[in-house]
Amino acid sequence: MIDFRYHLVSIISIFLALAVGIVLGAGPLQQNLGTQLADQVSTLRTEKQQLNDTVEAALRASGAKVNATLRLTDDWFDPTKAAERETAATAAATALGLSSTATGDLLLQEVLTKILTASGAPEASESRTAALKVLTTAKLLTAPQEQVTPGDLAVIASGDFSGSQDLVDARARSVRSLARLLAQSSRATVVAGGAPVTAIGQPVTSDAVSAIREDSTTNELISTIDHAGQGPGPAIVVLALESALRGTVGHYGVADGATAVVPKVTS
Repeated sequence: MIDFRYHLVSIISIFLALAVGIVLGAGPLQQNLGTQLADQVSTLRTEKQQLNDTVEAALRASGAKVNATLRLTDDWFDPTKAAERETAATAAATALGLSSTATGDLLLQEVLTKILTASGAPEASESRTAALKVLTTAKLLTAPQEQVTPGDLAVIASGDFSGSQDLVDARARSVRSLARLLAQSSRATVVAGGAPVTAIGQPVTSDAVSAIREDSTTNELISTIDHAGQGPGPAIVVLALESALRGTVGHYGVADGATAVVPKVTS
């Protein structure tokens, strides 16, 4: 079994807030549905935080060193904030000394990947600190620390996201793109999610795990775990990382697209 004490882990927790946009009827229906929506959003936010905390605790217990926990904000995905994101991405890339032909959201994802992952035994650097400050100042993400030491493993923990088909598709593409970049620049990347839910009043609901599983360019590259915050879920995240380090990509859990309940354990 691989000893995780010899591996560094960067954790990105993607909190995809529910952008609720629905036309409510007048009278009691409006009040009732509005109350249900507010309660559901509050519950989902709590579940997302619990998922992140539980998965991080499991990684620490396995002997992994958790280098960073970052949370992406709504603005990271908001289609109306594209211009602001491009400005921040360009400034952060300059701070990093990153030369890239990418623009817009792809450049932003490349910047974040460069901040979080690196091979060998890298250390925190002034350029990474400066680039991270650009992104936090732009309110594209939150970070409890000013400096990030990049790691060689990545875990993306995400809750559900809902809205119109176009908005859900766009968010799924963004998650897949970021996960793909992290997988290409790290030794292993896994995506963990909670129990799939359906948001009241929303036409479409999806999640990061489903986004990875439903696309052929990512489901063969990145392992996923559904129900990661429940029962043995956190332990399965650790086992999935270990399995990915051996070159095995799998989709674990009981939701649609799962290929096994748990990874195969080797001695």
